[in-house]
Amino acid sequence: MQLAQGYRKGKDVAQDVFKSYLWYLIYNEFKVDFSILKQGQVIKEIKDLESELTLDQKNNGKKEAEKLFGKKLKNVENLYIADF
Repeated sequence: MQLAQGYRKGKDVAQDVFKSYLWYLIYNEFKVDFSILKQGQVIKEIKDLESELTLDQKNNGKKEAEKLFGKKLKNVENLYIADF
């Protein structure tokens, strides 16, 4: 998640909203390992990021995140839902 935040804020890497979004999609695969409060913060961040993306970026996000991750994302349909 630190990489997603780094790209979002431009900290230690060039700011890139799309790359930040991709890393949040990857983070979403493991969100059950984080507190419900942290998950809520990340869901808000994802929604904020999506408002800054183009339609093409939103449509291609899952595919591009899977390339970065090296495997299929299984939890994208639960992107906006906190997992207990």
